[in-house]
Amino acid sequence: MRISIKKIFEFVIIFLLILDTGSVPSIFFGGGLICVFILVLSLCYTILSSNKILRSQLRLLVVFGLFFLISSSFTHTNFTLYFGAIIRVLAVVFTYTAFRNDVIAIRDALTRVLWVFAYLGLVNLFLINFLPMLFSLRVAESGFSINTLLYIFNYHSFIQLGPIALPRNQGAFWEPGVFQIPMNLLVYLLLIEKKESWGKALIPMIMVLSTFSTTGLLVMSLIILFKICRERASLSLREKFLILLFAVAFIPFVYNNTKEKLTGDINDSAAARTYDLYMGLDIIGRNPIWGIGPDKEKYLAQTQDISIGFYDDNDISIERGNTNTIMSLMCYLGVPFSLFFLGLLYNQTIFSDKKQFFIILIILLFSEPLYGTMFLYFLSMTAKIKKSLQPYMSTS
Repeated sequence: MRISIKKIFEFVIIFLLILDTGSVPSIFFGGGLICVFILVLSLCYTILSSNKILRSQLRLLVVFGLFFLISSSFTHTNFTLYFGAIIRVLAVVFTYTAFRNDVIAIRDALTRVLWVFAYLGLVNLFLINFLPMLFSLRVAESGFSINTLLYIFNYHSFIQLGPIALPRNQGAFWEPGVFQIPMNLLVYLLLIEKKESWGKALIPMIMVLSTFSTTGLLVMSLIILFKICRERASLSLREKFLILLFAVAFIPFVYNNTKEKLTGDINDSAAARTYDLYMGLDIIGRNPIWGIGPDKEKYLAQTQDISIGFYDDNDISIERGNTNTIMSLMCYLGVPFSLFFLGLLYNQTIFSDKKQFFIILIILLFSEPLYGTMFLYFLSMTAKIKKSLQPYMSTS
């Protein structure tokens, strides 16, 4: 019974953490509420199980806290704007403590949670294509609109394939580009970390394809390439033939999707990312050391000085955040701290091959708005968990 309760806790905590990455429920019901719930749940479990917090993680917590305090002073930013980040860091520290810093257990729990999102995405793919009448339009206070069923099954945008317009699968997340992140993580876990067969990763691979996300297709292509390079000597003739067939069908699909995003009628995404890059570089150039602080109003005020409101006839001078996470980090927190944070992400211990995973992560960070999510803090804090402490023993 004790093991059962532990497994349930692990599942719930990681499930909520993935929801904070950019789910529709987090938009309508508040991502901050999810973080507070994770903090309270992990703190209570830590106290009940009498686990100890690692000193290395406490030191990292102090480093984050002191930096936020100094950053608030130098950027003249209200310290309350850092509270969200502080709560997330605290929640991550207590989450690892509740897990007894067992990275293997965390990896297994993450895999189970990602499978749930994959199955939810599979159901969503069926519903949006065959039962769209079940969905209703909802508009959040922020102005975000979505066609949703119980806030778990969602769709909004379409992809034009010849005469057919297909809804893009976004699962429980606010846009398809975010949904491809957990799905590609699952593909990576199965094919690279667990060294499973291609068939075991078929469902999450189909989910990535159904998002029609250019970044998602690129990342999945890299994961497949990593897998082939690792196993090229042991591949059978049948497997080589199937991979060749897949490449013949998949490469033109990726090429046409990328070309359409860049030059076709749906190039708003590429235009927005180009605009965000220009805006980010301009702000970083003016505030390289400390950034401007995590103040979106200050960010929007500074972007008004950049006069490229139109890109390829697309009006992209709208009030919104930066879709480039690395640009956001450097804009808000400065270049030195951002490089320190990226160093922590490189040294994470959940995924064993640091170099390969970091390549995947950098592509995701350059193309999707993950700034401030618990997932990034979650990855970064594992850099301070030594292999000798996996798993960390309870003191109870």
